Amino acid sequence: MAKRSSRDREKHKGRMSEGGFFRLTHFVLRSEQFQTLSPRAVKVFMALGAEYNNRNNGSLALPRSQLVARGFGRNGNQAAEGLKELIAAGFVICTRPGKLRVGPSYYAITIEPINASDKHQHPDELVASHLWRRKSVSTETVQTPAPKPCKWTPRIEPPSTKTVPVATISDPIPSTKTVHLYKLPSEARLCSAAIGSAAVACDLELAEEVNLDAEEFSE
Repeated sequence: MAKRSSRDREKHKGRMSEGGFFRLTHFVLRSEQFQTLSPRAVKVFMALGAEYNNRNNGSLALPRSQLVARGFGRNGNQAAEGLKELIAAGFVICTRPGKLRVGPSYYAITIEPINASDKHQHPDELVASHLWRRKSVSTETVQTPAPKPCKWTPRIEPPSTKTVPVATISDPIPSTKTVHLYKLPSEARLCSAAIGSAAVACDLELAEEVNLDAEEFSE
């Protein structure tokens, strides 16, 4: 019995209409290199994996016309930054840089073998290179800037003046004197004592005058 080719099996089972798959193992997902990727880089990696069909690794591209459909901005800055991070981490390599008259850039994911093509110069790979395993996760110590000195100075009100009554023993009619507020506690006690004594003296004189008038009226 003749063996069926892979294409016949795909036609018979309807696999071509469903498409291929992108294998992302737990070994990769749980690696420190993958977990330290930014969400933008992971999104670009998933977009390249969606273009992979088991035969075109090395010819994966993200043309500008598909950026909006895949959730990236029109200017391509997000995709470009994500690709730079993936290449630096070893999950993606650029197989052919793009140019204006040449065409878009082509990429390959390192968790799968590269497939030879006339679009790039890389040969066929039997096994995946897993270049990301050779990359060590580096950390950078960032020194926080020293706090700036506070330029605020407490507001000090200038000394003001206030008019308080002042009286003497010889003159029962109180007069006024201008004193500074910061000298008020000691001055105020003297003023209040003087005012009280002047008021008592004034009441005594008034009482004596009333008594004299009453005696003259009775005579």
